[in-house]
Amino acid sequence: MLTNLILYKYSDYNRNKWQIDENTLKNSNLEKCLVMGSGQNVPFIKGLIDNTKNEKISLNFKGTEYSRFSVNCEFKTNVPLGAGGAVFLTRAYEIVLLNNLSLLFTVNAGKSLSKVGTTLLSYSTTNDPSAIESLALDKNKFTSLKDWIFSGPLPGQIKKITFNNVSDESVFYKQVVLSAENLQNAKLFTKLWSSASAISNLSFQTPLLRTSNRSLTCRLSYWGALTIYTGGVLESEIFELLRKISNILI
Repeated sequence: MLTNLILYKYSDYNRNKWQIDENTLKNSNLEKCLVMGSGQNVPFIKGLIDNTKNEKISLNFKGTEYSRFSVNCEFKTNVPLGAGGAVFLTRAYEIVLLNNLSLLFTVNAGKSLSKVGTTLLSYSTTNDPSAIESLALDKNKFTSLKDWIFSGPLPGQIKKITFNNVSDESVFYKQVVLSAENLQNAKLFTKLWSSASAISNLSFQTPLLRTSNRSLTCRLSYWGALTIYTGGVLESEIFELLRKISNILI
């Protein structure tokens, strides 16, 4: 079974200022977020309100290393027109916050749905609904990730990549996708890595992890979506992976 995470971070300004208060969490909702919103965040929160009902966030666990939250809501979902258009369906998912890194992730929630929980968490921990930000991985960050993949005595490999805006022999390609085992050994991969201006996503096998003595096969997108294909993934493996690459992500 796939594990789908979406990674977020506290903004630089709020990274060491957030506080978890259980009562504030319980009493938070999107209408209160809207009151505290500003600038471009106001229409964004209004959009969430239009698509969400009965939203709640609660604290499941607060520890020294990480904290866990539950998000419950009714979220508008499009269905075939013959079935009546859009309906509100009950949804529930978790958010895990790595306390020392101010890095967090939603578990098995789509991009739009995950924003409900991160907006509520941002408001309830900082009084600012925009304090939690999406990740933005540029080519330099993917280069640092590639360097980490091949670090250590038992390195990983690259399995698939999507390059954007590639110039090669007077031809401009909007997108080029390569897929192969040990793709990093291909001359074409090296050539395109040099000539591409951006990378959309990278599928890779991690170096051997200490917590489980195995590697994970993952796919990371430029906007922070992390899919783990390895079955039976342990939470400790996810934590180790994110700790290893936190300096890249943040």
